[in-house]
Amino acid sequence: MVLTDYTAADTTGATQTYFKLANIVLHDGGHFQGSGHRRAQSGGGRGSTRVTYDYYGESKPTVIQSLKGGGALEIVGGDSNGLSQNVLSGGSNVAQPNKEANTDIIAGSLKAAMFPAASNSRYHKYFNVHHPAFSSSIFISAKAALAGDIDFSITTKDSLSGTGLSAAYKEVDSIANLPVFNKNGFKIKIRGDAETGSDDYYVEFKTNSGAVYGEGSYIETVGFGQEKGIDPDTMPQELVNISPNVFTLRNMEFADKLVGDDETNPLPSFIGNTISNMFFYKGRLGFLSNSNVVLSEAGFGLTNEDSGIMQYNFGRTTVTQLLDSDPIDINVAASKVTNLRSAIGFQEDLVLFSENNQFILKGDEILSPKTVTVNPVTNFDFDDAVDPISVGSFVLFPFERSGFTGVKQLEKTGTNDTFSSTEITEHIPHYIPSGIKLLSGSTSENFITVVTEADPSSIYCYRYFYSGNNKVMSSWFKFELDGEIIGLSFLDSSLRVVLARNDETSLLEMQISSGLVDPTAEDDTTEIEHVTLLDMRVKGLVKADTSVVCFADDDGEYTTNNTALPYTPSENELEVYTKNGTRLNATNTTAGVVSLPLNVAEDTDVWVGLPYKMSYTFSDVLFKAAAGKGKTPTDFNKMQVRHGVVFFHDTQSFRVTVTPQYRKTYNNDYVPYNVGSSVIGELALSDGAFRFPVMSSAKDTTIKIENDTALPSNFSAAEFESFVHGRASRYAQ
Repeated sequence: MVLTDYTAADTTGATQTYFKLANIVLHDGGHFQGSGHRRAQSGGGRGSTRVTYDYYGESKPTVIQSLKGGGALEIVGGDSNGLSQNVLSGGSNVAQPNKEANTDIIAGSLKAAMFPAASNSRYHKYFNVHHPAFSSSIFISAKAALAGDIDFSITTKDSLSGTGLSAAYKEVDSIANLPVFNKNGFKIKIRGDAETGSDDYYVEFKTNSGAVYGEGSYIETVGFGQEKGIDPDTMPQELVNISPNVFTLRNMEFADKLVGDDETNPLPSFIGNTISNMFFYKGRLGFLSNSNVVLSEAGFGLTNEDSGIMQYNFGRTTVTQLLDSDPIDINVAASKVTNLRSAIGFQEDLVLFSENNQFILKGDEILSPKTVTVNPVTNFDFDDAVDPISVGSFVLFPFERSGFTGVKQLEKTGTNDTFSSTEITEHIPHYIPSGIKLLSGSTSENFITVVTEADPSSIYCYRYFYSGNNKVMSSWFKFELDGEIIGLSFLDSSLRVVLARNDETSLLEMQISSGLVDPTAEDDTTEIEHVTLLDMRVKGLVKADTSVVCFADDDGEYTTNNTALPYTPSENELEVYTKNGTRLNATNTTAGVVSLPLNVAEDTDVWVGLPYKMSYTFSDVLFKAAAGKGKTPTDFNKMQVRHGVVFFHDTQSFRVTVTPQYRKTYNNDYVPYNVGSSVIGELALSDGAFRFPVMSSAKDTTIKIENDTALPSNFSAAEFESFVHGRASRYAQ
């Protein structure tokens, strides 16, 4: 505290030097910071006896008290409630300079003056007071029983334009106005500067030693009476792999609001609204809610020091400046009502999907609240039953069309943010049923899969191939499974399928890559050049002199104690093949026990599974007549198909069926002839061409290739021999 001096005569007529002390006004109690420690004595000399005087009331003391070293302290009465003290002044003997006029002594005197020892004083009724030793601060707080029921104000005045004494309560203009000695946990608001654009913020004092009072520093904190943050019971849950093959489903943890208040650091916009989807993008967790995109702090958030669990943070970590790592909460501006349904990272951007629009969210080199923008790019219908997928250089998304499902691909057309969309189901508009529920893709195999609610046992597959920028293959087909498909996803070239069948749920693996062969044991010298094509197949072993198939246990051992399949089959629906492609007669029970009619002479490796039929139907054979510089189909000519030829490789078995309209089906079975080249115990695979008769009108005949065995068949091309009779000639006008 700074005192100002003046001279005047004392009661004996001697000239004395006096010090004016700041006025203090306290309304209804509260935190007070000031200075002074009151020590007085009965006389004006250094040898006078020291006496402590405490004054409290409404009348001015009649005797001027002297400080040690000379001088006086004067306290002038209070207001009508006795809760105000004003005008403190003191003096010092000119010949004996005041050697104890320091701030801690003055603060102690002020505390003693305002809060006398008598506990029945009015201040003691409402407030607690403390003056730590050797400090220039006085701490005043409302008693706990009254803290939530009263409010008050506190002001200070001094003769140094307010620089000699200050009070810190609720808020101050600058952090520089706060003392370096304070109470641990003391919280206060720092008002922002409108000229510099800085926001209001809050700080909390932390002592260096952890003591209740002491020197320390101010740490930015959350404001008074703020909501805790996000209720995890209202948020999505997370599935966590806590150990090999062990998962736990638990609530996500979210960091509480760390700094600021509802104006400077509001809760994320999804609070109180429905979350429509979630995603990860550039090291941030994101939520979509109505027309808002909300991204967490970069790096997701903070790690709980006690549990080690990630606490996702959707609030700012400081409001004194806007950091690049701060959360992002941005609204998508559009001319129509926009409800965002899905988001997917694509190249350097985030593609957002609503029911009828697509948007691009992007930043500059760094995605931050300062650089983020959202712009519309296309306007296409979107079926939000599944999320879009990113495959290679484009994004695939589904849409509904007249009771069927269509799929479009979205791709960039240049270096800027120009996008185009093409439909990959344009040539099969009525092939995929409505109600898509699963969509997955593999870039390594150029393969897309679709599952629908209307046909939950079929996987609709799309295989494509690009030569440069030209798509040279765009083929759709499907796999039909015995059961309901409830999940599927690619892992490299392997399609993992979750199938519900016979009241069981099974995880299946389907290898999509070409050129597969059956695996063999390391010590097996047999050359296998094919794959055994069974559904839900399991490797087994028939031990010598037995007829029951054994299956591997958890340790990979084949024992007679483990003779049941890992799934429940229907009775006698399984087939058994040896590793060289020989089918064995077998029966099975619903318990999954598979038996051969006779014992085997030696240990025999087998494959056990469900048989299925491969079927390929040729499209209509058309005759195209010249039309200008090209050719187009014509109906002026009658065409009879005489024969067909299919070209195959690495093939063992197949059948070609021909079904003319209103006539029976004719079967043409391929039988391999490898005279002089077959080896006993090995499967003979052939390359060549198979010719078959048709002898029917091209328009009214269905031609199929089928294979209902577990042995391979691979086809590369087909051609037809036809007879065309022209009834008219085409000419151009």
